[in-house]
Amino acid sequence: MEQDKYSKKDRADAKTYSKELRLSIVLYVIVLFASIFVAKSLEAGALQTAVVLTPVLPGLLTMRAIIRHLNRQDEFMRIYMLEMIAIAGGVTAFLSFSYGFAEGVGFPKLNGFVHYGVFMATWLVVVIIRKFQER
Repeated sequence: MEQDKYSKKDRADAKTYSKELRLSIVLYVIVLFASIFVAKSLEAGALQTAVVLTPVLPGLLTMRAIIRHLNRQDEFMRIYMLEMIAIAGGVTAFLSFSYGFAEGVGFPKLNGFVHYGVFMATWLVVVIIRKFQER
């Protein structure tokens, strides 16, 4: 059985991580929509900037959940997970660096959300590839 591969502690840790991550994402979505709604009615300036940055706070909770999850893992799993993150980061850095040359000849500039999306998509692809390799 698939469940037999994991200890009770591993399953409890995964449940805790899932709960912390879901809560942080729900808070993020609520704060994101609220900040957009409020920011539209404000004049450009420091207050509007502060309001549009408020989703960063629940974003920090997401980062905290991920770090806590990594810290609960044994050394093998921690290294395994960090390898996948490092591969995704390396691919993203290479693609961003390469695209920088294209920007030099007129390609549109990309904002940080594009780079973040590339990183997350690459991370997902690496996870899927690793899962197939384990079979």
